[in-house]
Amino acid sequence: MNISLYRVRVANELGAGNANGAKFATIVSMIYSLLIGLLYWSIIIAIPEKLAMIFTSSAAVITMIKELAVLLAFTILLNCIQPVLSGYLGRNDQWNDGSNIDTIYHHHKMQMRKKRHRRLRFILNDAAQN
Repeated sequence: MNISLYRVRVANELGAGNANGAKFATIVSMIYSLLIGLLYWSIIIAIPEKLAMIFTSSAAVITMIKELAVLLAFTILLNCIQPVLSGYLGRNDQWNDGSNIDTIYHHHKMQMRKKRHRRLRFILNDAAQN
């Protein structure tokens, strides 16, 4: 089941003016994401050395992965919940993706580009006048 379908459901409920339906769809999405996160969390906690063997055969690396498995498991669990809380569920548009950091970055990049063009025009105009 695609989790972005819940985003559409929430949007449809909000568009229809049904706040309770949107709240229910959000809760269902949270529970679904949490279950997926718990599945991955339990796999990482249960067999970290087997997962490490997929990527390496080095004993030192496998030992380090076993030590960091709890951190990895909780990070993945939180990363399963965070998109639902922030509203970002995999949209690829540049400005309306719900990610403030990404939006700020692109806005800053556009502003810097405008400043460079202004500076370049000033230099070219100054060179043309001389």
